[in-house]
Amino acid sequence: MKNIVCAIAVLVNSSASAQEMAPIFHNGSRGIITRDKGIVEIRYETPRSGLPVKEGTVLFSGRWDEHGNYEGVAYTFKRGCDPAPYRVTGKDAGPGIILTGIPPRRDPHGCAVIGTNATVKHSRLVFEYEIEDHN
Repeated sequence: MKNIVCAIAVLVNSSASAQEMAPIFHNGSRGIITRDKGIVEIRYETPRSGLPVKEGTVLFSGRWDEHGNYEGVAYTFKRGCDPAPYRVTGKDAGPGIILTGIPPRRDPHGCAVIGTNATVKHSRLVFEYEIEDHN
């Protein structure tokens, strides 16, 4: 039988508040999730090849509660364009987080947001914590 352990580092700053940080994976990219006093943020640490973002780019920012509920803003990216924000909600799900929302639809020939599209892959964002498998 396999034991799964999720590694979350707890950092304590000078004001005695605890901040949780953990590696998290999304769609072939590695990120870092940071949670502190109900505020949560996921930033790219190692974006997958071909993704038009740099290390440190925010993918999600918002709030979370002790019941594992999340709400906030996620971003879609297109080369040469500013990130396009959209509202998402979700919750802890197994060894990760699932967020859903209706992402923006961009002009195929430019950066303008021309509507929304609930059927694209960005409408459901799945994040998985880095896990260790101990036999």
